[in-house]
Amino acid sequence: MRRTILVMMLSAAAVPAMAYNDFESWSHQQRIQILQQAEECNRQAKTRDEYRRCEAKEREARQAFKQEAFQRRKQKLIEHIRARLQCVEQADSPEALKACKPGKRRHQR
Repeated sequence: MRRTILVMMLSAAAVPAMAYNDFESWSHQQRIQILQQAEECNRQAKTRDEYRRCEAKEREARQAFKQEAFQRRKQKLIEHIRARLQCVEQADSPEALKACKPGKRRHQR
């Protein structure tokens, strides 16, 4: 039963919309910053080696961003799962348990 509850919590509806919007805003700003820094570096590059260093620096920044984004998503999901688990553990009736289920999302076509 615990496994079933965990699977339910890992569904696509697991992360609230507000947290998603906050993450997307942060992500968008980070990507813009990486591009701006790369553009500035490229503008200042005078030789092919300097340009290659700019490209390597941009590549490293994108990798660091991807890792940070992964960690942020993971942490938000962990927080959400813990909140759901606490809800399930505290449920004292079938209605209270139903209230712990994530809402179903409708697929848009």
